[in-house]
Amino acid sequence: MKTIAIIAPSSRGDIDPANTSVLEARGISVVIHPQNALADNQSAGSAHARAQALMDVFHDPAIDAVMAARGGNRSMHILPHIDFDVIAANRKPFIGFSDSTALVNAFYAQCGLTGFHGPTLSRLARGTEEQIDQMLACMAGQPTAVDMPESIVIHGGQATGPMVGGNLSMFTALLGTPYMPPVDGAILFLEDIGDQLSRYDRMLAQLRLAGVFDRVAGIVFGVMHVEGDSSVTPFGFSTMDILSEHTKGLSIPVLADAPFGHKGPLWTFPVGGRATLNADTRQLTIE
Repeated sequence: MKTIAIIAPSSRGDIDPANTSVLEARGISVVIHPQNALADNQSAGSAHARAQALMDVFHDPAIDAVMAARGGNRSMHILPHIDFDVIAANRKPFIGFSDSTALVNAFYAQCGLTGFHGPTLSRLARGTEEQIDQMLACMAGQPTAVDMPESIVIHGGQATGPMVGGNLSMFTALLGTPYMPPVDGAILFLEDIGDQLSRYDRMLAQLRLAGVFDRVAGIVFGVMHVEGDSSVTPFGFSTMDILSEHTKGLSIPVLADAPFGHKGPLWTFPVGGRATLNADTRQLTIE
């Protein structure tokens, strides 16, 4: 992988050389698309401009991979403007997380492209050498393994399937749209940040009521960072209370508090790529 292009499919912000240098130190050329400089309120340009930047870098044969500049908001607004035939005809790795959860799952849903839930450019300087190496290996299609020794086993067992998921609020928002990926037999991974536990509870209830938990082969819950509580009457239920409740009765491997997400280490997971979850050994092996 020689050249990675940077686009901003969500919020706008400056490009920090400390982050680009992480890639350049590994011999990778970084191309900053001009769209990164656009502004439309919080967004890095209009929905059409952000989608066009995505089309530009996928069209360009000199670009080997594409990375989101940062997360934020409104990546879902560009989905109707994406020509997925272009994506399918010019297959290359795309990586991002948080708001880019919508994109990596939409690529898999619409044209079977394996995208990568992993660091945005803005996150690179915070990653360890091991995490960056694992990211690049994963994007290059090499097998990797993520050990999660401190995660909590809700239900033991082992399962193999394509990975889907990412940020809980973004993934839940895809339900009922053409951009929701197939979940049958999948390894579902979810994390989130900056919301009340009662709202996480509601989103998890929506996924379960929609039948998602009954159709997947395994679930990995990452760091669910909680901010605040329900007003007036305390919510009372803990993170483990709600995760256990929503997965009760499932005969599939389920891990909680796994080390990935906004507030944890950010390992790279392939959306659409196959992996084996072994809840007994607390390990995820990515094929």
